[in-house]
Amino acid sequence: MAVALNQRRRGSLRRRATFTHFTTQNGLAHDFVNDVVEDDSGTVWFATNFAGLSAFRHGRFRNILVAPDAPASFAHRVNSLFVENARALWLATDRGVFRFSNDSFSTITRDVTGTSFARDTSGTLWLGTTNGVMSVVDSSGSPALVLVGDSHLAITSLACTPDGILWIGTIRGLFFRLPGSRHRGRWQGERLVHVLSGEWIRCLMAEPDNTLWIGTANRGALKVPPDGSIITMNETNGLAGNTVSDIVRDREGNIWIATTTGLSKLASEQIVNSTRAHGLAAHGVNAITRDALGGMWFGTRRGVTRMMGGRLRTYTRADGLSDDYVLTLFTSDDGTLWCGTEAGPVRIQL
Repeated sequence: MAVALNQRRRGSLRRRATFTHFTTQNGLAHDFVNDVVEDDSGTVWFATNFAGLSAFRHGRFRNILVAPDAPASFAHRVNSLFVENARALWLATDRGVFRFSNDSFSTITRDVTGTSFARDTSGTLWLGTTNGVMSVVDSSGSPALVLVGDSHLAITSLACTPDGILWIGTIRGLFFRLPGSRHRGRWQGERLVHVLSGEWIRCLMAEPDNTLWIGTANRGALKVPPDGSIITMNETNGLAGNTVSDIVRDREGNIWIATTTGLSKLASEQIVNSTRAHGLAAHGVNAITRDALGGMWFGTRRGVTRMMGGRLRTYTRADGLSDDYVLTLFTSDDGTLWCGTEAGPVRIQL
């Protein structure tokens, strides 16, 4: 189903946006999408909640079961994807970790529930699981996983700063791993571990200058510049909320912080908040992405909102969304925006 809309943007002519809704009726493996990535060939991959992978290319879907011999396996509940290159894709599932290459799956392990991936500056691939962090040894040949640190930590997010430090978000605080035998950054890491002890880390974002952003469940957002200082932003000093869902930098250098009670934009050290009163679809924002024209998109439980030129426009099922509850957002290399929902992904073309 495709729906064409006119969107008025400040300082420009009207631009037509086309919404195309995909479901199992169009060939998608399952309507509930957990993650979306694009590989080097332009294929868009969808991680579904119950039916493995869907690959979208040239307007058609190709569906791939992770464990064809066990259709009911939790391995088909794919939580996260990581693109190695145009020929290889990594999958973190509820029943193991797999690598898809040369049109077949390699089972790395079936003993963990994978949650997230990250690659450091040395090329090492890291996997977050509900039972600790694992490093991938020989990711291209005969890959294997090696447990690093505490096996009792449930990993929520991973991020690698350019200086090689692996930052590990868990339900019980923040941890870090230094590259090799280097000790640079240890003091900074230990301070953060102490400050955030016991805190649920919901998201991490690493910047090119080694600045780390941390989104928490109860303490708002923290900015950690390369000098090791810790800058806390929460409701007390102006942040929209203390429970952070996502953190994204736009092309102008502004930081956008999604919370469960509103959206915050940090520009020139000033916080500007947006809520439903300002035109946001809902107070709680689940995901953020930016489009090729510089617009920012915010996924909520009541639709998706686009901000362009200081103006907000919300789209819902009435406009062409498959479902108002937007779980994830992704922008492909050609500028196409994808919204993942429980009722199938939506492609938005501007």
